[in-house]
Amino acid sequence: MTALLSECTPTHGDSTRSRTFHGRFGHLFGYRSVANWYTQIPTMTGTQDKIRGLLLAALMVSSVFVGAIALTGTAAAQSRTTAFQGQVVTISDSNLSNGETVTIVDTDDGTVADQVNADSGSVTVETEDLDTGLYELEDGDGNVFAELRVSEQTLDASFADDNVETGDSTTLNLDSNRASYTVNVSSSSLSNSEVQSVFGGTVTGDTVQVNVTSDQLSADFSNVDNGDYEFDFEVNDTTASANATIGVGDVPDTDAQFSQSVYQGTQGDVTEMTVELTETDTAQVQVGSDEVNYNVTRPAPTSVTRSPPRRTTSASTARRPTRTVSRTSSRRPTTI
Repeated sequence: MTALLSECTPTHGDSTRSRTFHGRFGHLFGYRSVANWYTQIPTMTGTQDKIRGLLLAALMVSSVFVGAIALTGTAAAQSRTTAFQGQVVTISDSNLSNGETVTIVDTDDGTVADQVNADSGSVTVETEDLDTGLYELEDGDGNVFAELRVSEQTLDASFADDNVETGDSTTLNLDSNRASYTVNVSSSSLSNSEVQSVFGGTVTGDTVQVNVTSDQLSADFSNVDNGDYEFDFEVNDTTASANATIGVGDVPDTDAQFSQSVYQGTQGDVTEMTVELTETDTAQVQVGSDEVNYNVTRPAPTSVTRSPPRRTTSASTARRPTRTVSRTSSRRPTTI
């Protein structure tokens, strides 16, 4: 409204009476401008100043009032809901009528992703078939009244230990971008009651539901027989899933030793050194030490061929010895 009134530089006569204000207000009273109406008032400086002050104050208040209404309307136009893919969400809007068609529009390309009917001022959206991204919800008149952001829930599961002793406990690590959720836990090798004895939770139908509020779950295997087990974890309201395996039983004592204490060979040739492995397929082998300027520590792989060793003054430039691994029953000799 302030744009309806403008003030020009005086052109002649008294600086007060000769001001010309162009606007629509003058036409309302049959004058060419507000200034013409203003100059018809008897020449009483105090009266003119009061009227001018009241007029400007009214214009400023009206301007602020209209601006406030515009801002409020913009802020209340849309609501945003965030859902993980697979969830069913309900979005409310009091302006929706029963049976009104709501169109879900993909903001990436403007295509229609789905249409649903409103019921009692709300609409229910199933996100399982929606791609991740941002969507706008339009009412029957094409007006956008809400936004829906669909994200994918991630889930990864692993036990803290590959094997546990019979009757021991361990920890299941869960990594997800969602803070709290419920997983359905099952195992093809265990009954629901046995799965429940491991993780707790509630038996529901053919699965065990466990509430997750952190990135770890306790796993108690005291009531589980020896064996290898695979567990499946499925979030009950999204598409996220994972699995983890663990062995339960007597964890064997592993050992690795050289078959003799001293090996002799000619410098530049290949010298074979046999390492006997007990209840394991791998071992760390160290040849030399820092004191003799030759120190190599490497895992003993199944089969690796390297160049013959050569004595140097730096461990970082040492040539690696040839290593091979062969197996015999419970004690497996490794030839280096």
